[in-house]
Amino acid sequence: IICLSSSPFSPVVGASALTQWRLVCYPKGNYGAASNYMSIFLEYIKGERDIKAKAEYSLVNRKCELTEMRKDAQFSVYKC
Repeated sequence: IICLSSSPFSPVVGASALTQWRLVCYPKGNYGAASNYMSIFLEYIKGERDIKAKAEYSLVNRKCELTEMRKDAQFSVYKC
């Protein structure tokens, strides 16, 4: 399974500025049945524990145009 991850980053406003996150991407899915789909996750690394986050992802093509591949997605809430 191929896995790519970003460098850690922090939001720049409010209490969330005290947290660190990274994007994790599996270009061919994160498990066998998802091999035809890209899987993208926002991973909490450290910081304020009592925080809520909502992530919205957009893909752009080489011309910097938004590309819509799938509208629906599973949204999961995790408690640290």
